[in-house]
Amino acid sequence: MPTRAEGRLASVAWAGDGDPGYLLRPSPDSERFFAELAAGRFVLRFCPSCARPRYPHAPVCPYCGTDGHEWRQAPPDGTVLSWARCHLEFVPEFAPLLPYVVLDVQLTAGVRIIARLAPGQPEPFAGMEVRLAAERWPGGAAVPIFVASD
Repeated sequence: MPTRAEGRLASVAWAGDGDPGYLLRPSPDSERFFAELAAGRFVLRFCPSCARPRYPHAPVCPYCGTDGHEWRQAPPDGTVLSWARCHLEFVPEFAPLLPYVVLDVQLTAGVRIIARLAPGQPEPFAGMEVRLAAERWPGGAAVPIFVASD
């Protein structure tokens, strides 16, 4: 079950086998995103010129072409656009999770993120309100995962 300290993202424990940390290879553009997520904060890169957020993280704004960015805390709330139930374990560590659900979520921050729905959550549907949380992997990494809104 997710746990949350005041002002921090909910934290969800990894429910799979082993540590899938080898799958996470942050780039120089995404290192801070994953470090902040591990610290319980959701941040995005915002353009210093047009002020729009971007995800995935890129060095240049896809909207106005400005080079550079500012990291800002962003709201973790969003709405499910679509979802899929996965029945294949693409890596062995995911086998105990089968079947698991992957959501495509439009965040109120203005970006879309695709991530798993945490175990034990209600059946997903288009329009479902969710919140981004941090899934804690055994080696210390954290990745985005979604939980149903309170």
